[in-house]
Amino acid sequence: MNIKYIISKTITFIGIVIPIMLFNGIFGDENLLIGVMSVALMLMLLERDLTVHPVKHTLQLVGLNLVMGIAAFIATSNLWLAIPINLVLIFILGHSLLYDLKKPIYMPFILQYLFILFTPITLNQLPKRLLALVVGALIIMLVQILVNRNKLTQAGDKLIEQVIQSLMKKIEDMRKGISDSEDEIAGLLRELRKMISDRRKDELHLTEEARIKLSLSVALEKIALSLEKMDYIDLQKECVEDVYQFLDLAKDVFKDKTKIEQINHLGKNLVSKYDKEKVSDQVAVEMGYNIAFLNDSLQELHMLDKDKYNLVKNVEEVSTRYQCLFNKKYIKIDTVKFSFATRLAIGITLTTFMSQYFNLAQGKWMVFTILALVVPIYEVSKQKSKDRVIATITGGILALILFSIFTDTLTKVILLLLVGYINMYFTRYRYTSILYTTLAIGAASLAGEIQVLTINRIIFVIVGLVMATLINKLILHYNLEDNNNYLIHMYQATIDEMKKEAQFLMEGQASKYSIKNLLIITSMIEDKLLMNNQILEDNQIEVKLDESRALISDIYHFYICKSQAEVYQ
Repeated sequence: MNIKYIISKTITFIGIVIPIMLFNGIFGDENLLIGVMSVALMLMLLERDLTVHPVKHTLQLVGLNLVMGIAAFIATSNLWLAIPINLVLIFILGHSLLYDLKKPIYMPFILQYLFILFTPITLNQLPKRLLALVVGALIIMLVQILVNRNKLTQAGDKLIEQVIQSLMKKIEDMRKGISDSEDEIAGLLRELRKMISDRRKDELHLTEEARIKLSLSVALEKIALSLEKMDYIDLQKECVEDVYQFLDLAKDVFKDKTKIEQINHLGKNLVSKYDKEKVSDQVAVEMGYNIAFLNDSLQELHMLDKDKYNLVKNVEEVSTRYQCLFNKKYIKIDTVKFSFATRLAIGITLTTFMSQYFNLAQGKWMVFTILALVVPIYEVSKQKSKDRVIATITGGILALILFSIFTDTLTKVILLLLVGYINMYFTRYRYTSILYTTLAIGAASLAGEIQVLTINRIIFVIVGLVMATLINKLILHYNLEDNNNYLIHMYQATIDEMKKEAQFLMEGQASKYSIKNLLIITSMIEDKLLMNNQILEDNQIEVKLDESRALISDIYHFYICKSQAEVYQ
């Protein structure tokens, strides 16, 4: 852990604490947790680029926050109305914010709703609460605009540089006789395509910058795949060294624009050198095509004016086949989304009712445990349940020791800030849960007996754990194998659609946006399958993906080359 990392985390922590304190000062203690969750949502959503449609996303966030605020107020006012309200709202949030291919974002939204639910207010306080929710949504989008408006340019360029450097390292390993896989390169390219996916307008149409960088990603992927086929001897050795020279120039193109002419000159020379009329080695010829593809993409990006980066050219209707496959608006019962949303809605509604009906002061921990442990995939819930118990007991003991020794309010507040700061250095669920437990009990101890709070929390967490286990096992059970089968079917269907688009191009009926979206989707499916495979450990899945990746990049390259040829005819 270096000093820069510590400084970065410290600045981030200060940047979190200050707005929360300001929020508390403006909107009062009863709305403090809205400030906390607004900051949490702000940080989580920074992973996504929402700046393509800033007005649309602002209205969505404001609308969602207002719906949650009003629903929570009605639910706390009437125990029986709370049942249908909680059931419907949690189902909608769980279903709409769990994605087949993207990282889910249901947790902070539902957690915010529960915080509002367990911090009841009077009718006179409702306007201030709704205003706090609106301000929270506006803060999220303001930070999005400040941080993410040039994300694909800044972070995307860095990723492309990393891929090029990884390719150069791969060649350096070939010189030493070291065999290396392209897993790191594939991971970087998937990350780049996630960014590109966020730059789609209406989830379909790519901006000019995103379109070109998608082609760059394919060109780099094809070079990596070609290197896998090459031996470091004779003509192929010479070809590998030529590629290294080209990449060495290309890696600095985003920092030094003056090199673009050198890159273009070298690229054209290499394409001519490895023309199929001059050499018989098919892999070397293939590499020549790949260099041409990469060079053309770099030149096109260089020629694109900055003010046209977010331009979408020739918006056209995307093929109905694509929309039917991947842009479904209806609810299907046999999916992980429906299964999860149903289980979560039942679990939270039931435990919330129990907590309110029996007036359980610490019953909310039962509800929070349901939210943490009712998860989309059954296998994940088993490990999380074990971690949750260990974390609750460990965190409870830690809180009991700390806040029994240090009893004055000021010292407790300082300790809570310190625990929150330390938590920023951990990512594993077990460790973050230990610190969250310490934080929660410590914060509650400011207004109660620490021993009673600790025991009560442990009891309610265990009750919630038992209920979550039963819900995951008995209600619409959905396991990892089901999810993988669904993803593999989607993956094959996507590749088949790419083949059809290539065929339609030959017939003059293709939609250029469909092929680009299909390519992005294959990358996202691969990412999800590889995540699942960390648990399944099925080597055949990785072999299948490697084989398919080569086919996918070939189809896309053919499509781009053919469509460009038709333009210039």
